[in-house]
Amino acid sequence: MLVDGPVFRVPDVYQSGGGFFRLYLELARARAALLRGAVGVVKRVERSRYLARCAGVGSDDEVAARRLLNNSPGYVGPVAVEWEGLRKYLFYVASPAPRGVRVFRVEALEEGLAEEAASWLGSLSDASGLPLPLAVADRVARRLNAAAVKLLYAASPVEPTYRGLEVVQAALGEL
Repeated sequence: MLVDGPVFRVPDVYQSGGGFFRLYLELARARAALLRGAVGVVKRVERSRYLARCAGVGSDDEVAARRLLNNSPGYVGPVAVEWEGLRKYLFYVASPAPRGVRVFRVEALEEGLAEEAASWLGSLSDASGLPLPLAVADRVARRLNAAAVKLLYAASPVEPTYRGLEVVQAALGEL
């Protein structure tokens, strides 16, 4: 099973504790338990620094993966991430895209599963360089969201704010 997003998220703000720490930790553990045997695919790796810190290359994970793979299709890893008793394994995949390669991250709770997915997921990429199953699911989700926004707008007795109108216009563009 492929999941759009990480198998569990490790946000910096929760690492130091705080009022919502226990709740967030329980949610992360429940998500990890449900996703045992699943593979998470993270599309925006320019926001993370796991690989960059581990390899000492680049300013973020996208730059690090591109450098380590010489801007060529392939995959690099694993990077093991541990947080509060949870562990996941990350591999970075570079797949062909219009402007060279597109980098995304594959992660799972078992190293072998993550590596196996990384070895073939790049070959399922669409023209943009994303795995086709996720690109299709993303497109369907955007259209469903747009339809819901259109329905709510039509049913609302009050006029939305300017920002609300922008959201409605963007949603109509998705349909």
